Amino acid sequence: MNSPVNRPPRKLRQRYSITTCPIVELMFEDGHGITICRNSGEVFDVWSDETIKAMTVYDPTSNDGKLLESKKSDAFHDASAQAKSSRSPRCEVAVRAVQSKGA
Repeated sequence: MNSPVNRPPRKLRQRYSITTCPIVELMFEDGHGITICRNSGEVFDVWSDETIKAMTVYDPTSNDGKLLESKKSDAFHDASAQAKSSRSPRCEVAVRAVQSKGA
């Protein structure tokens, strides 16, 4: 009998950069998110074939967001050789505001 081999998914290191929206929150299938500010990028680990939704956040104090794009993990830029980027202090304030709205 021919049965598919059950292989675990590969873990990928990908990068997402944003230049158009003030704040983008990447939402992963397992429920966690990463907040990215304009003119910056973030390196993250993701499972292969996972769908990630990029949501724009115009007001960090509200729960409103607009779907910017939905991509499979393989469609992001490969960042396996890059280090994690650092955020500016101004970006850190915006990120904390987005994260505190869920608390």
